Amino acid sequence: MKDLGIELLYVQYDRGRIYFYLFKLHRIGGIAAGLFLLILGVSGSVMAFSGEIDGLLHPSLFRVVSQGQPLPLGQLASHRYLCAFD
Repeated sequence: MKDLGIELLYVQYDRGRIYFYLFKLHRIGGIAAGLFLLILGVSGSVMAFSGEIDGLLHPSLFRVVSQGQPLPLGQLASHRYLCAFD
């Protein structure tokens, strides 16, 4: 009976050690996955809002100053009609 008690003690000790290392591995894996998802989310947001970000950083590129008189609608329509068949 004595030997069985000592064996159970070793089994419980090994099981606790295994759980400890599995918990450490799970924690490290969770942190790595979280960092990966954070980088994925930030880069995706930058890609999705790149036009708005570019407009905020370089507003002069998106500002147009009109010069001259606007063309009549008939002239624009005829030009579009002629270009469609070229």
